[in-house]
Amino acid sequence: MVGAFVSGPKAAIVAILFFIFFYGLFIDAVSSIHGSEIYPTNIRSPGVVLATFYVFHRLYYLRDAWCCGDSKHWLQVHLFACLTHVSIVVIYFMYPETNNKSLEELAQLFGHPVVVHLTAAPDEGRAKMDMEIKNELFSERREVVNT
Repeated sequence: MVGAFVSGPKAAIVAILFFIFFYGLFIDAVSSIHGSEIYPTNIRSPGVVLATFYVFHRLYYLRDAWCCGDSKHWLQVHLFACLTHVSIVVIYFMYPETNNKSLEELAQLFGHPVVVHLTAAPDEGRAKMDMEIKNELFSERREVVNT
């Protein structure tokens, strides 16, 4: 009786390894990384949005689709869908808008002090600040090299 079930655990291990491989290849981070790498820089943001939308759309409709035929579990699918729609509404109304804002301005939304508002600065002011930062970085490099 000891050697009777030897093939069962081996098959389970192989099935788990196949699941990990295919999950990592098709659902996990590969789709997001691939979406950010294949597009040129000028359309990379919409490409990443499209890839992320595709992943979550696929997960939304396929996660609990296996139990739709079972009459006992139909409520789980509808509950999952309703909770997803509630979270979409919460994200839309409660999360701050981050479009065309610097990290400093986003920090201000959460109550942190902001030293410089770069998006409100005129082009001359930005160029002047860029030159000051470059000069400061070069002087720090010279100090490190000379020491």
